[in-house]
Amino acid sequence: MEFNSPEWRQERDAKMLEWCGGNEAAVSFVLDIVQLAEVWDDIVDGDELDMEQVEDAMLAGMLRLPLNPFYREHGEYLTPLIIQAINTWKVANVLSQGTREQRAVAYTLRHLDLQILVAVVELTRGRRAALELGPEIWTRYAARPDDGIDKWLSGDAT
Repeated sequence: MEFNSPEWRQERDAKMLEWCGGNEAAVSFVLDIVQLAEVWDDIVDGDELDMEQVEDAMLAGMLRLPLNPFYREHGEYLTPLIIQAINTWKVANVLSQGTREQRAVAYTLRHLDLQILVAVVELTRGRRAALELGPEIWTRYAARPDDGIDKWLSGDAT
């Protein structure tokens, strides 16, 4: 299945709903964070964006997230994780321009937003579930075979 295809997204959404114990507001929170991160990354990388993507990301950040019942209930816990994910992503962007060793670190750091999903699993299903599902989450989203680690390490990808 092709990454980011409609089928891939449908499977991702179903898996997230399962991981989050059926909590639709929790899944919506994660998907809005992912969308904002992707659009922000595309802007920084100079990738082409259509206005619909940008507008939907703005709606996510300005309306959906602040009104999301899961975020409203757990915002004090989640906000520092979001801040850390942003800071780590920015560090990864710098390291991705460095030595092979720095690029290797950047390859993992760029996915630190996955900690938010693992934290959401902990909030919805408990610590045991988060620890049991964490490796599956990281493997599914941060270690895709088509992700091009060789390109990252050679400096041909950001």
